[in-house]
Amino acid sequence: VLARALRRNQPGLTVSCLNDSVVTATALRYLARSRADTVFSFVDDDAARLAVGWQCQQGCLVHVDVGTLIRHDAAGQRDMRGDVRLFEPRGGCVACTPP
Repeated sequence: VLARALRRNQPGLTVSCLNDSVVTATALRYLARSRADTVFSFVDDDAARLAVGWQCQQGCLVHVDVGTLIRHDAAGQRDMRGDVRLFEPRGGCVACTPP
């Protein structure tokens, strides 16, 4: 969905997706050798979130991390939250930057 929206805005934009776990050796090699201007991560695991952040810091890449939380409160009401963070190269990562 994000790729389609980005392409509508910027028809010449190249968008690549990684559908494997980012903590696998294959995925980490892919990120290390890929030349990107920005990396968007949509992961539901802290280890994966840190792996992407570390790779972006090493490659001096802009990192946009997107996270969601859906839970039910004591009254049974659904509580939905979103967290989107932009990390500039050498400016920190999810491990050292508070929400």
